[in-house]
Parts: sequence; C-alpha cells; structure tokens
Amino acid sequence: MRIAVTGATGFLGGAYARRALREGDEVVALVRDPAGVEARELELAGARLVRGSLADPNEILEAARGAEVLVHAAGLSHRASAEALYATHVLGTENVVRAVRAAGVRRLVVLSCADVTLCDADRVHWAEDRAPVGRPVGEYARSRLLAEEIALAHGGPDLEVVAIRPAWPWGPGDRSRLPPLLAEALRGGIRLIGRGESLLATAYVDNVVDALVDATERAEAVGHAFYVQDAEVDEARVFFEQLSHAVGVPAPRSGWPLPVERLVAAWRERRRAPGLWVADVLQRGRSSCFDVGSAARRLGWSARTSRDEGMRALAEWTARCGGAEAIASRRPPPA
Repeated sequence: MRIAVTGATGFLGGAYARRALREGDEVVALVRDPAGVEARELELAGARLVRGSLADPNEILEAARGAEVLVHAAGLSHRASAEALYATHVLGTENVVRAVRAAGVRRLVVLSCADVTLCDADRVHWAEDRAPVGRPVGEYARSRLLAEEIALAHGGPDLEVVAIRPAWPWGPGDRSRLPPLLAEALRGGIRLIGRGESLLATAYVDNVVDALVDATERAEAVGHAFYVQDAEVDEARVFFEQLSHAVGVPAPRSGWPLPVERLVAAWRERRRAPGLWVADVLQRGRSSCFDVGSAARRLGWSARTSRDEGMRALAEWTARCGGAEAIASRRPPPA
C-alpha cells in the first residue's frame, strides 16, 4: 500500500513512517528540508521524499498522488506563535483536505491530540463525546481542535477520515517535547504542580503508532476521533520519577499549588518568557485519564507496550544519543 505522510520528520509521524516501511508499505514523505538529518534517515530507510510544506496544496498533492492513505502528522509546539499555530494546524489541514480530494486518496488519518479538550478542570474518564464548557485553553488546543473538526467535517463517501487523540506522548525518538523537559530536569528536576498528585495520562510512541496503523485499516473507525493512552495511569509525580530515572536526571521537585502556578504561568506566557506556560501547568496539575473504550471497539486497539518496556527503550535510546545533556541541547527549528 502506498501511504503519504506529513510530519514524517517529527516524533510520532516519523515513528509511524518507519513502522510502515518495516511492514512493506511504500511511504512518500512531505518534508520541508530533504537534506535534514531526519529526512535523510527516512530516505535511507526506503521512503521517497517530496519537498514541500503545508502552505501549498499543490506540493501536498504531489506527495499524495497515487496514495491510498495519507497520515497527517505535522504539527507545532504550543510555544509557537498563534499565527504559526493557525497557519500550520488549521490552514495546513484545509490544504491537506484539498490535496487528498484532488489526488483521490481513499482515507485521511489525522494525528490530533488529547489536549483538544484541555481545560482548567480534571478530565477523568472523559470519552470523545465529552467537551469542556467553552473553548479549550490556549491557542495550541484551539487550533488542534479546529483542524480535527475541519478534517472530520470533510469526510464522506469519497474520503474516509479518522482522527487519533494521543495523551501526553513520550518515548525514544522524541526530539521536540523531550529536549526542553530534560533541560528543565537538569536545572534541578522536572517541576511538579504542588506535590504532583494529579493523574497524568500518557501515550508511549509505539502505542500511538499502533493506533495510527489501526486507523488506516479499520472500516469501523471512519468518521470518528479516538483517545489513546497507556494502560498505566499514575500520578504525575510517579511518571516523571520513572522518566527521570530512565534518562539519568535529577528527580522531580515539588512546586507551588495549582492556582499560584497558573497565575505565574499566565504572566510568563504573556511575555513569552522561559518556564512553564498555562498549558504546561494544566497538563501537569489537572488530572487526565481518558476512556479508550471506543478505540478498543472500533479500532481493535489496545496499549500493547507497557510503561516498563517503554522506559527501558527510552533509557537505551538516551544512552545512544550521548545522554540527557546531549538531548537537552537540541532545539527544534523555529516555526
């Protein structure tokens, strides 16, 4: 099967592209810089590279031509500007929809995120039909939600659309979220909100890729969005302790209570200053635990990789990269 992938040089998109290549699929990757390290690694693994960006539907069309499925995994960090977030997530998704329709692609799988429902409240046992009162918190969450809605709204007999909403993603190969987290840890430990007693839903990279693979194949998935998370859901303190131990950084440290952290984070965010922003505080300080029953029923998905297996793989990858300091020194390119 020929599969086109956007965001194939990113963490989750790259992991999916490599899985598809190992399973014998033909992968065409839309990349901004074919000479980049991640792009060249993909090419060596067997992917065909098409230079382009989400800003031009004609370039997306070139990558999508002849593909049966397009996996749209491109996205930005919440630290990007509001303009960049909307240009990439919203306008970029509109361009992807135009391109796949013009190319005759059968199925569009959108990698969304669980934070499309991020709010200043606990999200415990939330299913896909549950939404916060009002808009989600932050331009990142709002732009992601709009992108997901645009894609699903354009589904129909000639285009099957599925959206995957992973919880907090983690694992080997993370060169976007993990570097600033490890830099924070090396300055005295990952900062908890209070004592870190809120639940933190996580999604190991292989479990997310399993969901993306299922989403390309299952007829029952069409027209739906799905939360996916690890089988283990622990307090934030427990998860960050395990992660810190795996990569060899200081243990997490307690912070201020949630209301204080949120106020300080809002001040930092307005000034685009270093440190935790509001989304970071809510992710770490508000409980999250999602109902993955729909993914089990319609996708046939389950979290096959355990937390312990994932931590061992993360520790091995960190050692191969030269340690936590080497990973922390990496900085993603500006949006």
